Amino acid sequence: MDAFEFFFIRFFIRLLLIYPLYKFVQMGAWWFQLRSFKTTAGIVVSDGIKKFHYYHKGWKHFLYREQLEYQYFVDEKKYLAHSISKVDDHFLRWNRSGRGKRNAEYWNNLYPKGKTVKVYYDPKNPERAYLFKTIFDKNTAVMFAIWLAFELFLRLAILFNS
Repeated sequence: MDAFEFFFIRFFIRLLLIYPLYKFVQMGAWWFQLRSFKTTAGIVVSDGIKKFHYYHKGWKHFLYREQLEYQYFVDEKKYLAHSISKVDDHFLRWNRSGRGKRNAEYWNNLYPKGKTVKVYYDPKNPERAYLFKTIFDKNTAVMFAIWLAFELFLRLAILFNS
């Protein structure tokens, strides 16, 4: 392998690793936003699953969305929300506001109607609330593991090609 090929491979791998860096910065921004959130008790007031479809390249696809809604009080004012977490909101925004059937059923079964929940809310904007104060999910963990493996292999390739 000549120097140009080696440079191209290194460049390509590093280009692929820009996305994990972006996710890391995004997680930092989310952490900064969520660190000031306060907690209160809430109750699930509605549940269920909605099935909907969309067409992509002539094929009909089905997505599902849990119809979770919970109420909570801040300074004796009632609020209603449906967001599970910041990560989940981000995921649903980019996935046509839906998920797989098993995943929607999981969230629906985890939060049945009448269940008492811990709600994290923004004290500056109490309408903004989540059930999980998290910035990390399973997909991000897998992506970071792959990123670290690529970095390790890249460093070993540099070490052994020197």
